[in-house]
Amino acid sequence: MTPDANPSTEPSDRDLVLALLDGDRAAGNRLIERNYTQVYRTLVKLTGNDDLAADLTQDAFKRAWTSLRSFRAESSFSSWMYRIAYTTFLNHIRRPHLVYSVDTAELESQQEVAEGALHRISRHESEDRLRSAVVALPDRQRLAVTAKFWGELSTSEIANLEQVSAVAIRKRIRNALSTLGKALDIEPNSLKSISCVGGTAS
Repeated sequence: MTPDANPSTEPSDRDLVLALLDGDRAAGNRLIERNYTQVYRTLVKLTGNDDLAADLTQDAFKRAWTSLRSFRAESSFSSWMYRIAYTTFLNHIRRPHLVYSVDTAELESQQEVAEGALHRISRHESEDRLRSAVVALPDRQRLAVTAKFWGELSTSEIANLEQVSAVAIRKRIRNALSTLGKALDIEPNSLKSISCVGGTAS
């Protein structure tokens, strides 16, 4: 199967996945072009290291291609790729004898909600402390908060990814932000605004 034959119609990620499964390498290149930047930026934020992020991005796409048949069409390809990139990062930091180091790469926060949350924290604390605190969060909270603020997924996309309700994801994000506020010793007024973020997310 090949992407939509109509040149005026842009094929969906699902069309490209089906085409790639049928052996169309050009479809795979299109998927990479569409999703590489977001995966890479997310891994830069998770690792704080551009070179390491580039290596992990390549690993993530290799993992994606080998497990492509597990992609569920009801979820977005970008959220599916986030899960794979996130798992690739976790596998990296969990390797035996690995020393996890964080640099002070600039944290870019483009969402308005992030301005009131993680970006607010970054203005009070150094980038390495923020990243270390995020990595130290419980697994479910860490996935929710990094997917929301660094992976730029909507609450509904994260809920679909985790197969839970959007309410549950909002709760995880609020709990994660509260934990980060305490870990980074954010003043009460700032913590209050941080804790409210996510309550009205889509």
